[in-house]
Amino acid sequence: MASDNALTYEGALRILGKHDQKWLKRVDALLGGVILGSGVVALLANPVTAPVVFAALWGWVDQKNEAIRLVSQALDALPGKRRKIPFTERVEQMTAAHTVLVVSSYFEALREALGDDYDLLELSEADKANVARGVARDLYAADVPKPGAKRGFTENLKLVQVWLESLHTTVLRSFGHLLGPKMPSGDIGTRALERYQSHYLALAAEIPEFGVWAAVVEHTATRDEVRALREDLLSGPDAAMSRLERALATLIDLAGHPSADLRDRVARANRSVLSDPILPRSTGTRYGRHLTFPTIEQAFLTPSYRFAVAHDRSRPADDTWWAKRTSHDDLHVRLAAHLASTEAITRPLLILGHPGAGKSLLTKVLAARLPAPGYTVVRVPLRHVDGHSPVRTQIQLALDRDTGGRVPWSDLVDQSADTVRVVILDGLDELLQQTHTRLYGYLDEVAEFQRREADQGHPVAVVVTTRTLACDRVSIAEGTTMIKLDDFDDLRIEAWLTTWHRANTSGIAAGTVREFPLETALGQRKLTAQPLLLMMMALYIANPETTMLDERLSTAELYRRLVEHFAEREAEKSPTTRPPDEIKTAVRKHLTRLSVAALGMLNRGRQDISAQQLEQDLRVLTGNRAHTDEGDRTLGEFFFVYTAEGRVSADTDQHYEFLHATFGEYLVASHVVDELREVARAAHSSRHWDMRTPDDDLLFAYLSHQSMAQQRPVLTFVTELGAELPPSEVEQMLTVLDTLLETHRDRTQPERHRDYLSDNTDQIARHAAYSANLLLLRLALSPNQRHTIGDIHRHRSGLDQWDAVLTLWQAGLSHDQWLATIFLLQRKGTIIELRDSPITSRPPGAHLARLQADHDTEQVYRYGAALALGTYWFNENDEWLDLTLPWLAAGIAKSADAVDTILFNDTTHVALDDLRQALMRIEMLLKLRKEDMHPRQAQSLVEFLLRHTHVQRPCGFALATSVVTHPRLLAEVPGLSDPKWFMADGVALLLRDADDDQVRDLLAEVELQRGTKPDSPVTINEFRALWRAYRWPDFDLNLEEESI
Repeated sequence: MASDNALTYEGALRILGKHDQKWLKRVDALLGGVILGSGVVALLANPVTAPVVFAALWGWVDQKNEAIRLVSQALDALPGKRRKIPFTERVEQMTAAHTVLVVSSYFEALREALGDDYDLLELSEADKANVARGVARDLYAADVPKPGAKRGFTENLKLVQVWLESLHTTVLRSFGHLLGPKMPSGDIGTRALERYQSHYLALAAEIPEFGVWAAVVEHTATRDEVRALREDLLSGPDAAMSRLERALATLIDLAGHPSADLRDRVARANRSVLSDPILPRSTGTRYGRHLTFPTIEQAFLTPSYRFAVAHDRSRPADDTWWAKRTSHDDLHVRLAAHLASTEAITRPLLILGHPGAGKSLLTKVLAARLPAPGYTVVRVPLRHVDGHSPVRTQIQLALDRDTGGRVPWSDLVDQSADTVRVVILDGLDELLQQTHTRLYGYLDEVAEFQRREADQGHPVAVVVTTRTLACDRVSIAEGTTMIKLDDFDDLRIEAWLTTWHRANTSGIAAGTVREFPLETALGQRKLTAQPLLLMMMALYIANPETTMLDERLSTAELYRRLVEHFAEREAEKSPTTRPPDEIKTAVRKHLTRLSVAALGMLNRGRQDISAQQLEQDLRVLTGNRAHTDEGDRTLGEFFFVYTAEGRVSADTDQHYEFLHATFGEYLVASHVVDELREVARAAHSSRHWDMRTPDDDLLFAYLSHQSMAQQRPVLTFVTELGAELPPSEVEQMLTVLDTLLETHRDRTQPERHRDYLSDNTDQIARHAAYSANLLLLRLALSPNQRHTIGDIHRHRSGLDQWDAVLTLWQAGLSHDQWLATIFLLQRKGTIIELRDSPITSRPPGAHLARLQADHDTEQVYRYGAALALGTYWFNENDEWLDLTLPWLAAGIAKSADAVDTILFNDTTHVALDDLRQALMRIEMLLKLRKEDMHPRQAQSLVEFLLRHTHVQRPCGFALATSVVTHPRLLAEVPGLSDPKWFMADGVALLLRDADDDQVRDLLAEVELQRGTKPDSPVTINEFRALWRAYRWPDFDLNLEEESI
């Protein structure tokens, strides 16, 4: 028997009849026995069985209409039978019902159009075989588009329409001629679609799965029925995703489910999370004994989100890619639709978000809200499991942790046979960090785990969360559903503050807790838009003794206050009262430990640092045993530091990580700027005018391992910190940086800090990183973030040395570091500038040539990309021709869709020869890419040609091609309808092909003025002119003058 696939008609009929064998056998008999046999595709492979396949088609257009009647009866009875279907099978059953609904809608429309006075039974065996081969595969084996989480009912209508029209085309092609005039060729697809919509909406009112699918919309629903279904799901309160629970409850029989001790134990553990405070009590009391923390159920706000389905051009790690997608406010609808789809048990759902976006809290709420009578949920914090273990073992480790080893996964599976099992794998990015190895295929392993479980009769839906940036480190299969959580908007920030203030009403009234003004929160949206940082801000502001935040504060100053505040709170924790000087010393130690940890993460190219690594770094960099002794105890106690106990095989080690990467970036910038200030002070402390040789041993240790270009916010912080210093001190720092840039190649390895990251022994790599970071600091601290290249090595022929530095970076930096560094720089003449964000739109070699002022090489890259890839780019202050010609080449070589007419703004100062080259290529573009070109693009290019008739007479063939393809240009482009542009030999030949009255009128006027007639024979001159019009000027054709 063929496999069951609910999206194919053959599989859907088999699934729909699974619990009604009598009905299935009757349908099978009417269709020649193909449904319960080996399947249509198998029969098609054997010419002998073609008559059997023909019977499977004939059954749907037979005058007796018996097969259609049976299917219609089954669909009509579905609402009543639905509750008798086991819950774990309902999604598949409803998907099969939808497939049958689409196909039966077509045959109902076809039968209605055909009537009863025809007969196919007299067909020859050859005709039957041809019909079978033509239609059967498309009808029985092709997937039918289905609504769900990926696209709702409204969006899916377009695909259903295409599918129905394709089926009808196949039917017409295969046996339409055999029916003669009785075969309708009109709007059968439209009629079928109307029937489908009507049937679907009727079922959606009675079948919850159909209703949930309909509620998913990408745009505003246009039908009242769909709007009503959606509003029903969106109505009511949504405390901690309670709407999701209500939506899923409609899919389940809440009564009558037998109790099972293991399943109930897991469900209780999941549900109890809702009553927990948003901060663990032990953490909360450290930051304010007067504070009251709302529960998760009270404080959790369902975030807005963006949705995508992975494909080969997806860039899920790129925020700019996500920014182009629509933001939605119906996450519970999307999740419900996903769980009510067959995709949920075949591949994982991927939920993405930035650090602090609330991914982990969302998974806890999700586990709590999935109704226990229908779903058995296991949440697996991946930070606590062994990354090298199979998925099944990771699940068991999580169960052991949550239940004290009382719930084996295999027993839980057996007890939950009547529920859908859901596994939530939270924190894939943390698993990637803790394993220290590549897990590129982890999501494929998860999908394989789902396949094996389904084969054993235990299907499992899986949800995986990860940081957005980690998506570049894993393989995401095409078709994977992806959801990216948005930051909080103003309304959510306000709602969160309302809950916070409500919980702390008494403290605010007593003056022990300070209120968090909404305007203050909105003035710092970079922080408060992320739930975790909003909480941190609330803790800071709640203390009446702290300085109130001002929206005019720089980001660096804001982070300084936050970090120092929490360091002070940690320093104040003592059995006895500490004197102020002792507290200040403790604060400095805390900040040093935090900064060394941040540098360790940066220099190892990681987001975390192990306790062992931190201890080693503190010992080498500070030489203070006290720092090391207290490091493990205090670092993990900071609110904004996460401590993970990573398991790697049998080894266990604590790892520290900042809950938001920006804390680490600030600490790196602050510590590096402080050290640079010390180096500058020491170098300029001489009583003589000359500056001492800078002692940069510690600075070299900090900056010779990784390029800071990989973390652009570090440099932004450097700029802000420099702006707060006296200009004279900044000038001293710049002088030191210039000296270090000039002499860095002469320095030797310092002795004092040799053991810092001692495994990095590549001296070329270290000098490459150091020189890159020195220049980045020089630019970040400079006015306007720019510097003259000649001044970088003023005593060593600066321009030559600049090329040498670029070569050193390419040789010494890793590929990712090298790209990050060069793409953060741009050159304008002899000036090098620091960009706000990296360039990503051009090949690295092209940008390197730009930095080297190697114009010829850059142009080679430009034309190569244009001709091979159909892409182009431009730089500020480009020469007009350098910009224009590759752009036109991209349009000619690949597609006119690449044309962006904004490039043609002003040619007042363009040389005439340059303009002529561009005009020639525009004409070729119009002639060669007419089918690809949007009318707006064609209009812009034609207008450009007519604006420059003083430079060159426009090519009549280019204009004729344009008006034949886009006749409306004659009315919309002034002067284009003048016959003088179309008088050249051969141009009228193109106009003769037009099927438009305006073009025919133009042709008549041209023929009149030329003294020719439309039926005149083509002359050799016209043919030669036509040939020349479509070739580049360096090729000729010898033809004798005669008529052809």
